[in-house]
Amino acid sequence: MPDGRIIFETDLDNKGLEKKYAKISEKIDDSEKKLNDKKIRQSALKTELKDALSEAKKTEDTISQINARISELQSIRDTYGIKNPVGLSEAQASLKEQTAILNQQNKEAERIGNQYTKITDSVIRDTESLNGMKAQAAEITDQLAQAEKNQSRFNEAIGDANKRFAKLQSRITKLASRVLIFSVITAGLRKFREYIGDVISANDEASAAIARLKGTLLTLAQPLVDVIIPAFTTFVNILTSVISLLSRIVSRAFGK
Repeated sequence: MPDGRIIFETDLDNKGLEKKYAKISEKIDDSEKKLNDKKIRQSALKTELKDALSEAKKTEDTISQINARISELQSIRDTYGIKNPVGLSEAQASLKEQTAILNQQNKEAERIGNQYTKITDSVIRDTESLNGMKAQAAEITDQLAQAEKNQSRFNEAIGDANKRFAKLQSRITKLASRVLIFSVITAGLRKFREYIGDVISANDEASAAIARLKGTLLTLAQPLVDVIIPAFTTFVNILTSVISLLSRIVSRAFGK
């Protein structure tokens, strides 16, 4: 519960950095997932492209063999004057068929190759972007670590300031208590003096005795008046200044 003490509370605000780190970490996780999916697709396309090129190569070999067979049969035809050697027509028909198959295989390989090139470029861009985000995250982590160190040092300094200010408050409180007690005692003595004065005024014999005492005291004190009165006046002025200073200190300390 409040006890009039003033406590310095400081907490370096790192919420901005923490939010930024949380946001970029979320983006990193999302980017890594998407990048992994693309890499899986890239690997699959690479396999498909390899298989398509392999099939096209087989067809090319077959066409080469058919061309060789056709050349051989045409040579027989030309050498021996055989109008249509056995197998030439079939070889030519097979060549036409395999050429059509090769054309289709080349188109398919080209299509897969374009997809593979596109996704490979995308993987490269995403990898560079991901590396950039990871570098930013690492930088923010360093900033948070440094901020934590600064927070620790700052808290130590503030803790020390709180202790010193608490001591000052304690001293001011004690002084204020003493001033208050002094005021109470002074008021009590004033009331007591007034009461004694009233009692003496009501008694003729006491009044006469007091009058004689006053005369005697005045005669006794006259040589001391020139010394005591200035000293007393100076003391009262100094006391007034001290009390005024304490009042200002207390007012500032407690905001009143």
